Amino acid sequence: MKIASISTLYGLLMLLSLAFCGCRQGYTPPAPAGPSKTAEMVAQQVVTCLKAKDFVGLQPFIIADKGVRFTPYAYVDVKKDKLLNAEQLAKAWADGAKYDWGSYDGTGDPINLTFAEYYAKFIYDKDYATATQQGAGKRLGKSNSIDNSAATYPGCTVYEFYSVDIDATEETRPFAWGSLRLVLTEYQPGDWRLIGIIHDQWTI
Repeated sequence: MKIASISTLYGLLMLLSLAFCGCRQGYTPPAPAGPSKTAEMVAQQVVTCLKAKDFVGLQPFIIADKGVRFTPYAYVDVKKDKLLNAEQLAKAWADGAKYDWGSYDGTGDPINLTFAEYYAKFIYDKDYATATQQGAGKRLGKSNSIDNSAATYPGCTVYEFYSVDIDATEETRPFAWGSLRLVLTEYQPGDWRLIGIIHDQWTI
């Protein structure tokens, strides 16, 4: 009787094992869904990467085939502003080649700079990661350049970091500020990607 019980139990275990293996064949568990992020959360991560010059770490925030458009002043010129795809951006810091980034305010001369030079002048010219004034949906820095970002990037979020030189006086304050605007699009729900970097400052 005991032998029969053990045999029956063994058989049941074998059937369960086969059934389990059969269910597992060809089964791929779904990848764990990443937590949804807000545009503000992504803007903070992006500005941290920019401060650290971590353009490889910036890759997950870029749509590979879309890239990022760089705008030196408030007005976005889709024909003249430089567009770099994800691969170009990852290598840009070490690339000593000069690019045409548009035209200087006031003179109209071409902005011919390496990426490192452009970064210092038109991306991270101030410590935007520590800016006390920041937010989306409202232009914080106001220059004479037209802000056409909403029309150029419909449906996107433009998150701005606004900074004034710490030693600015009442007389110099109107000229001693800078803004970094990050254009973010919701690629998928909760997945915000960077498609534009707009710099703004006092212009003539």
